[in-house]
Parts: sequence; structure tokens; C-alpha cells
Amino acid sequence: MSMRRCPDEPRVRAEELFRTTTRDVKHYIEFWKQVPPTEPYHLVLGDVRDKLYNTRERARHLLAHDISDVPEEAN
Repeated sequence: MSMRRCPDEPRVRAEELFRTTTRDVKHYIEFWKQVPPTEPYHLVLGDVRDKLYNTRERARHLLAHDISDVPEEAN
């Protein structure tokens, strides 16, 4: 995952994520502090992981309470 060479599409997506991702998110703070923009696969898969985490948390809240503070757009 530390591969520095990759096709243009994932590299461009990784650069976009690096510029726009909030580094003070509640979960995985240590992960985002360590990932440089030269590791595109880490960045892209980190975004996938965050979306899966939000999906799980939203589903868990909805099942338990019929309401969730995790916005649907975060999934």
C-alpha cells in the first residue's frame, strides 16, 4: 500500500482526498496524521474505510434508536 507509482486516476483521487479531507475527524486520527500524499493507495482506501465505518455506525444507530446522528451523506 505504500506504492508510490500508480495510474493517474487513483493518484488524482488521492491528491483530491489529501487536499479536502478533514484531518481532525473523530475516528482514525492517527492514520491520517501518518499518510503522506505520496502514498495514493493508502489515501484512497482510507476514504473507503471511513465510509464503511460511517455506514456501520449509521446502521447501528438506526437499528437501536430509529435515528442516527451520522448523516446519510457520510456513507
